[in-house]
Amino acid sequence: MAPTGGSESHRKQIAVLGGGISGLSSAYYLTREFPSAQITIYEGSNRLGGWINTQVVDVGDDKITFEQGPRTLQPHRLSSLVTLDLVARLGIQNQIGFHHKNSPSSRNRYIYYPDHLVLMPGGDTSLLDQLTSLMTEPIFKGMMLAPIKEYSRPGRDNSLLDESISSFMNRRFGTPNMTNNIISAVMHGVYAGDIDKLSVRSVMRPLWNVEEEHQSLVRWLLRSILGHTRKRDSKELALERTMLKRISVSYDFMRKNARAFNFKNGMSTLTQAIASYLKSHPNVEFKMNESVRGVEYDVETNKIQVAFRFLFFAMANSDQIKTSRNCPPDIYSNCISALPASTLATLTPHLPALQSIHAATVMVVNLFYRNPDLLAVQGFGYLIPRSIPLAQNPECALGVVFDSQVEVTSMPVPGTKVTVMLGGHYWDSFSYYPDAEQGAAMAKQLLKRHLGIHVEPEAVLVSLNRNCIPQYYVGHDQRLTSTDIHLRTKFEGKLSVVGSSYTGVGVNDCIRAGMEVAAGLADSPEEGYTGLEFFRVPKPW
Repeated sequence: MAPTGGSESHRKQIAVLGGGISGLSSAYYLTREFPSAQITIYEGSNRLGGWINTQVVDVGDDKITFEQGPRTLQPHRLSSLVTLDLVARLGIQNQIGFHHKNSPSSRNRYIYYPDHLVLMPGGDTSLLDQLTSLMTEPIFKGMMLAPIKEYSRPGRDNSLLDESISSFMNRRFGTPNMTNNIISAVMHGVYAGDIDKLSVRSVMRPLWNVEEEHQSLVRWLLRSILGHTRKRDSKELALERTMLKRISVSYDFMRKNARAFNFKNGMSTLTQAIASYLKSHPNVEFKMNESVRGVEYDVETNKIQVAFRFLFFAMANSDQIKTSRNCPPDIYSNCISALPASTLATLTPHLPALQSIHAATVMVVNLFYRNPDLLAVQGFGYLIPRSIPLAQNPECALGVVFDSQVEVTSMPVPGTKVTVMLGGHYWDSFSYYPDAEQGAAMAKQLLKRHLGIHVEPEAVLVSLNRNCIPQYYVGHDQRLTSTDIHLRTKFEGKLSVVGSSYTGVGVNDCIRAGMEVAAGLADSPEEGYTGLEFFRVPKPW
């Protein structure tokens, strides 16, 4: 989309709520679509980047990095192309490193069950070893016949609008072992969530759509092998063509040969580069330590509600932002919220469905050991399924990442670096959480029991990430359809939403949402853009 200049850009005053990856990306693309608009970014803390948080830790006479949030990005999805294009525009492509698809960190993924690490199919072993594992490991019990069962089962009833991941998998494959042992572990790694609550329609949309089109996942797979392809959304195809034209040959090579990529100096390289660009832009202003306390929309007819205890000054056709200092509200022609859905729901009474979007809390424990040969296996790490009873998982652990094998550059200090993830849906009912000392003790206890690591780490960093991963529970699509309607009727499309609460929890998803909301506002200056157009029934494309 070409930048929109002229008087319209001069009149625009745009607020962006939140300085995480979604807010920063939105602001970046707004500067390209509206080069003359005044853009104000509100951030409630004293740092930018949100959950992307690379920490540098002293180890003896040198330093190492710990990732307290996301650590790798996937290169194969459409949203990945958007990220790679952004990286190139920011001039940090030389900071990217990738894991070759044949490397152990790419191929070897483990699940802990019932009392040891089990290498998943596709790992760096012979075909005979993999077949032996499928037939002898308890984790795979009943899975050999699962595809046959799935092929013969009827498709879902058209009246079924959504269901949980566990319900879908059990209904399709009739093998609870696969659901409880493998699918639950995967969802622990991505969402830290409960598969009895997570929506298959929202979390595993391709599988939901395949069943609708082909009645069977295995039937579709066989047709794909024979050369039949699924129908693709025209908007998706257009975006893919645009992005593929932009990326370089080296990026295309990486997409075809990499399993994941990250940055040589940590994931914060990306957010810092976006922030540096924005700080150098003459029309961008940051308001740090500013917690927004209310968002409202005024119209000339005065048909608007005042948000609880806040006084809003009347101003036609503008969004108003009330900040934590109880100052008079700032006036904007558009507002983009990159805040968590539940936080936005407290700022206005007009988006009630957002109150139901829960988020999981995860404690991240980073540990560094001097011995570089501490791990007996090579790979990305391992996940822990819900089938491991809490008596055997008292730490409520979700999984462990082998960071020293995952990172694309060698550490300046020889050693072993791992990250233990605790909590998630296991902690949903907790009224308080373990402190840093308790978290470190639990992580060390887990590593001792699972991996036989008895030595003390040289460095430990504990971070409690409260409400960090939104949970797309059953009915998520319907909630967002309702929110889209309210954004149009109560805010006239002047308030848009982006971020992990809505259309994907990954970094790539958030960057793509930021690009699309800026383009949407440029393409629809009168109607506005909510950020939830995908959920309209029927869809607008």
